[in-house]
Amino acid sequence: MHDKSEWYNLKNDIASYIAPKLRDYQIKFAEEGVAIPTWLLSDATSASDLTDVEIENLNRQWFEIIGKMANAFELVLKGHTPNAQIELGLELFSRYYQHLWD
Repeated sequence: MHDKSEWYNLKNDIASYIAPKLRDYQIKFAEEGVAIPTWLLSDATSASDLTDVEIENLNRQWFEIIGKMANAFELVLKGHTPNAQIELGLELFSRYYQHLWD
Protein backbone atom coordinates (compact mmCIF):
# COMPACT_ATOMS: atom_id res chain seq x y z
CA MET A 1 0.00 0.00 0.00
CA HIS A 2 1.29 3.43 -0.87
CA ASP A 3 1.60 6.18 1.68
CA LYS A 4 -1.06 8.83 1.03
CA SER A 5 1.60 11.57 1.15
CA GLU A 6 3.22 10.08 -1.96
CA TRP A 7 0.36 11.26 -4.12
CA TYR A 8 -1.62 13.63 -1.94
CA ASN A 9 0.89 16.48 -2.10
CA LEU A 10 2.84 15.57 -5.20
CA LYS A 11 3.44 19.21 -6.17
CA ASN A 12 5.44 19.75 -2.97
CA ASP A 13 7.45 16.58 -3.52
CA ILE A 14 8.30 17.73 -7.03
CA ALA A 15 9.02 21.30 -5.91
CA SER A 16 11.28 20.13 -3.07
CA TYR A 17 13.37 18.24 -5.60
CA ILE A 18 13.43 20.84 -8.38
CA ALA A 19 13.85 24.14 -6.47
CA PRO A 20 17.34 23.42 -5.05
CA LYS A 21 18.45 21.87 -8.36
CA LEU A 22 17.47 25.03 -10.22
CA ARG A 23 19.25 27.25 -7.68
CA ASP A 24 22.37 25.11 -8.00
CA TYR A 25 22.12 25.22 -11.79
CA GLN A 26 21.78 29.02 -11.64
CA ILE A 27 24.94 29.34 -9.54
CA LYS A 28 26.90 26.88 -11.67
CA PHE A 29 25.79 28.60 -14.89
CA ALA A 30 26.96 31.96 -13.52
CA GLU A 31 30.29 30.53 -12.39
CA GLU A 32 31.23 28.21 -15.20
CA GLY A 33 28.50 27.92 -17.82
CA VAL A 34 29.86 27.61 -21.33
CA ALA A 35 26.67 27.47 -23.38
CA ILE A 36 25.40 30.71 -24.87
CA PRO A 37 21.61 30.71 -24.44
CA THR A 38 20.79 31.50 -28.07
CA TRP A 39 17.44 29.76 -27.55
CA LEU A 40 16.27 33.03 -25.99
CA LEU A 41 16.55 34.76 -29.36
CA SER A 42 13.55 34.89 -31.67
CA ASP A 43 15.59 34.00 -34.74
CA ALA A 44 18.14 31.29 -35.45
CA THR A 45 21.19 33.42 -34.67
CA SER A 46 24.48 31.61 -34.27
CA ALA A 47 26.55 32.35 -31.19
CA SER A 48 29.45 33.30 -33.46
CA ASP A 49 27.36 36.18 -34.84
CA LEU A 50 26.89 37.77 -31.41
CA THR A 51 28.97 40.50 -29.85
CA ASP A 52 30.41 40.11 -26.36
CA VAL A 53 27.78 42.55 -25.05
CA GLU A 54 24.97 40.54 -26.66
CA ILE A 55 26.33 37.33 -25.15
CA GLU A 56 26.56 38.99 -21.75
CA ASN A 57 22.94 40.17 -22.06
CA LEU A 58 21.75 36.69 -23.04
CA ASN A 59 23.60 35.15 -20.09
CA ARG A 60 22.04 37.71 -17.74
CA GLN A 61 18.56 37.02 -19.16
CA TRP A 62 19.04 33.26 -18.77
CA PHE A 63 20.27 33.72 -15.18
CA GLU A 64 17.12 35.74 -14.40
CA ILE A 65 14.82 33.20 -16.08
CA ILE A 66 16.35 30.38 -14.06
CA GLY A 67 15.76 32.47 -10.93
CA LYS A 68 12.09 32.95 -11.82
CA MET A 69 11.70 29.21 -12.33
CA ALA A 70 13.34 28.42 -8.99
CA ASN A 71 11.30 31.10 -7.23
CA ALA A 72 8.06 29.54 -8.48
CA PHE A 73 8.91 26.17 -6.95
CA GLU A 74 10.10 27.83 -3.72
CA LEU A 75 6.80 29.71 -3.43
CA VAL A 76 4.91 26.44 -3.85
CA LEU A 77 6.96 24.98 -1.00
CA LYS A 78 6.10 27.98 1.18
CA GLY A 79 2.41 27.23 0.67
CA HIS A 80 1.56 30.14 -1.58
CA THR A 81 -1.57 29.75 -3.63
CA PRO A 82 -1.14 30.07 -7.37
CA ASN A 83 -0.25 33.62 -8.31
CA ALA A 84 1.39 35.46 -11.22
CA GLN A 85 4.95 34.68 -10.03
CA ILE A 86 4.26 30.97 -9.72
CA GLU A 87 2.44 30.81 -13.03
CA LEU A 88 5.24 32.69 -14.83
CA GLY A 89 7.97 30.52 -13.32
CA LEU A 90 6.17 27.30 -14.19
CA GLU A 91 5.48 28.50 -17.72
CA LEU A 92 9.17 29.37 -18.14
CA PHE A 93 10.13 25.95 -16.74
CA SER A 94 7.87 24.29 -19.28
CA ARG A 95 9.17 26.44 -22.14
CA TYR A 96 12.88 26.01 -21.36
CA TYR A 97 12.97 22.54 -19.79
CA GLN A 98 14.92 21.10 -22.72
CA HIS A 99 17.59 23.80 -22.28
CA LEU A 100 18.50 22.97 -18.68
CA TRP A 101 21.96 21.69 -19.49
CA ASP A 102 25.56 22.91 -19.66
